[in-house]
Parts: sequence; structure tokens; C-alpha cells
Amino acid sequence: MTKSVKGPPLTSKPTPQLFSNLSKHHTSTQTAVPCTDPMPPSPDHHVTHNSAHPRQHLWILWRDFIFIISATLILRFLYYLEAHPGEQMSLLEDVLYVKLQGSDAASPSAGPASDDFGIVDTGFLLTRRLHAYLEANPIVNDVCALLNTLFCAGIGYYPLRVTFWDADYTLIFRCLATQAFRGFCATFTFLPPSPQFLPSYYDWPEAVHCLNTLEGVDCSDSALSRWWYNRPGVADKPPVMPFLTFFSGHVAITVIIANHIYLNSSKLTGVIMHMINLLQVLRLLSTRGHYSIDLIMGWVVAVYVTNPAERLGRYYSRFNWDDSAGVSGLDIRNRSKRDMAKKVYEGITGVRDVKLGIGYQSKENLSDMSPQVGDKRRGSVGEGTGSVKMLVAEVKSQLEGVRGKEELLKLLGNIQSKLSMKKNE
Repeated sequence: MTKSVKGPPLTSKPTPQLFSNLSKHHTSTQTAVPCTDPMPPSPDHHVTHNSAHPRQHLWILWRDFIFIISATLILRFLYYLEAHPGEQMSLLEDVLYVKLQGSDAASPSAGPASDDFGIVDTGFLLTRRLHAYLEANPIVNDVCALLNTLFCAGIGYYPLRVTFWDADYTLIFRCLATQAFRGFCATFTFLPPSPQFLPSYYDWPEAVHCLNTLEGVDCSDSALSRWWYNRPGVADKPPVMPFLTFFSGHVAITVIIANHIYLNSSKLTGVIMHMINLLQVLRLLSTRGHYSIDLIMGWVVAVYVTNPAERLGRYYSRFNWDDSAGVSGLDIRNRSKRDMAKKVYEGITGVRDVKLGIGYQSKENLSDMSPQVGDKRRGSVGEGTGSVKMLVAEVKSQLEGVRGKEELLKLLGNIQSKLSMKKNE
């Protein structure tokens, strides 16, 4: 009769110091934020940043170019929709009518239809005094429009930085989904401009129409720009179309960016942007640039409708997703692309050769050999992200040949003794 050998109970030995150090480091340096609607793990979720496949690096490199080309085509199409409201449905109606009635049938439509009913807007009633003041002072109207345009251009830098530097596509996907939804709504319904509308060719997107000389529009009806656009031949050009498209892109994009900054970067900056957005809403109502329903739906779309677009952007950024952190936004880091950009910069400027000439370890690992600089930068063993990554890599490499529990405990004891010796040194 053979006697079975039972292993020690799980609670008979304390937890190895190695794992306790790792858990202590993780809980002290990272805060796990629960995700209310997490994406399913991608097929490559097991691939780490250090052992990424070359195809993933190629995808990270080409992903930005594919996005830029696709976004350019989409925005160009949306620009056409805003410049030609209703014509798409009229063209579709003409095509269907001719196809059903025959090639010789005359088209029944004569352009986009519009209603003659008046629109009652409470926001217009509440801003009657401001409207009268801006109407009597067109220069003030142009100055306010210019400041609003500069604000929109300034916050436009933030999504570009988050997308192409932090490799976080969640924000830019929200913005593109917002513009796409606006174009979709404008294809079916275009609200007629208010007869009290106070245009300014320093506003957005009127300024784009004026700068685009190929459109041949008249931009002379402005207090500040009349001296520049009042030239021979300009008076015969058609006026610029207002940006009255359901819903307000000004409000929606500002809310999206402000919320992203509040959640991921600076709470104070996010609050300030929301306060500026309130001033923007007040200006749009005073100039009759948007109806109140446009502004309300702009906020609703920014907060609720574009959430699936952010999840799609998260999946598009899946090679940068840190499963251990469980957070989104600015904590998503494309380390591979950052390292690549750093190597390109150092190679062009010669910094890489300088590093090799002043005592760095090797071409593969351009880390400083100086113990003073290195210790200050990396810290002691067991502290800092780099040390933990090296420790985890060593454990993973040695665990491949371990089969039993006794061998595992023996291996962990050897690693712990090595770490103690290094720490004492």
C-alpha cells in the first residue's frame, strides 16, 4: 500500500515577500477606476508593450494616417451637407421620380422646400436687449465672434494632442460622431434662418467660407472686414450661408472637450470651459445664430448620444490599453509610438550619438550608466514602474520551467534573496 504524500496547506506558509511587494507597489501607485461599460478584451490583450508583435507596431504607425485620411473625407462630405442643405433629398427625389416615370419625365422638385411658419423661441425673448445692443454695435458683434472663434480654435488643439500624442482616440471619435450626426440631421431637416440673425464673418464657419476664395461668396457685410472685402466684383457674389444647422456643434464639441479635460486632466480647466460655453450660448442666442433647441440638443448629444463612439475609439486604441490600470483617457499611453518618436528625434539631431559617446550602456539600451543619475531616476529595487517591470519579466522567464509548488517556492526564495542582496548593496 502506497502512502500518498500530501502537500502543506495553503495557509501554513506566509505569502512570499516578492508578491507582497508587487501588490504593495500596485496599490500605492495605481488607482483602479471601475468602468461602467467596459469593452470586451481584444484578441491581443495578452500582448504587453515590451513584447509587442512587429505587426502591432506597424498598425500603430499606420493607424494615424488611416484616421487622418478617413476623417478628412468625412469632414469634407459633412462640409458639403452644411453648404447645400436639402439638396441631397431633392436629388434623391429627382432620381427616384425619373426612374419610376421614365427618362423623359420632368423633375418635380425645384430645390429644397421650406416652411413659412414663424418659430417662437424663448431664448430669443430672453435675450432681446442683448440682440438690440449687438445690432446697434456691429463692431462689438464682430469682436465677440472673433473671440468665440479663437476659443474654438484653441480648444481644437486638445483633441489633436490627445489623439496623436497620447494615442487616445476616444475623444476624437466623439467629436467626429457629433459632426456626423449633425450632417445626418441636416440632410433631412434644415431650420430656416431667423430674420433677426446678426451675421459676422469672423464667426465659425462663416470665416471658412470667406477664406475659401473658390466659393466666391460675399464677405463684405461686416463692420471689421468691409475695408478688406469691399473690392470691385465682390458685390456680385452670393452672401455666406449662416451656420443654422440642427444641432449646435459649438456647444456639443465644447461640452465634449470640457468633460474630457475635467475627467482626465484638470478639473479647474474643465469648469472654466463650461463657464465659457455658457457665454457662448448667450452670444449665439443674442445673435440669433442658433435656436434654443439647437443648443439643448447639442448638450444632450455631447453627454449621451456619443457614448458608443467613445467605446469604438477605445477599441481603436486597443493596443495601448493597460488592463491592469482599468482606466481610460490620458492614462492610455502609446509607449511604442512615443519611444519611436523619441528615437527619430534623437537620430536626426544627433542626440543618440552623443549618448553613445558619453557612457551609455549599448545601442539597444540607451540608459545612463552613471549610478548617481540612474539611481535618482530609477530608484531602489522594488520601487518605480521600471523596477517592477524588470522584476515581473524575470519572474515570468523563470516560471516557464517550474512544474510543482515546491519548485515555485524555492524559486521565489532565490529571487527574494537576490533582491535583498541588491538592496543591501
